[in-house]
Amino acid sequence: MKTKFSSNLSRIRNSKGISQKKLAELTGLTRRMVAYYENECNNNLIKNINTMAKALDVNISDLIGVNNSKPDTTDNFKIDARTMDKIKKLLSLPKEERHSIYNMIDALIVKNKLDNKR
Repeated sequence: MKTKFSSNLSRIRNSKGISQKKLAELTGLTRRMVAYYENECNNNLIKNINTMAKALDVNISDLIGVNNSKPDTTDNFKIDARTMDKIKKLLSLPKEERHSIYNMIDALIVKNKLDNKR
């Protein structure tokens, strides 16, 4: 019998139009492991994790080491409209292109730090 986790994983993956193979690539798991989690995941393990979290009065995310908190948005700086527009456009790019831009930004930051030390 499928667990709630298994059913939810399969349902959410399908609703996003992501194949098991693609999810495996995105997570670093094998496609076989994704299929296992969707079809045969041990209900006792999930139930036991939930039971232990309740006994310890913590969230499951605390127990398994996942931080679900939202980032602090009260930073002491403001982003001007032009920069925000650039960020939105950046986020619309494919993942590989975004990473190329991130790498360029990192390189410019390092260069700037080196120039300032001279």
